[in-house]
Amino acid sequence: MSNALNKKHRSAKSLVFDPLFRTRQEKAKKGKGSYARKPRNPQQEPGLRFSAAA
Repeated sequence: MSNALNKKHRSAKSLVFDPLFRTRQEKAKKGKGSYARKPRNPQQEPGLRFSAAA
């Protein structure tokens, strides 16, 4: 009987840890926080700038 309970527990646990139930943050399409800056150079991330010390 404990084997059946253990099997149910494992199946429920595997469902909870499934990527389907992971929390994720979605970017707003409209409204506050929706503005996204495009990088000038596709290889460069926006906001990162390094200047060479001369």
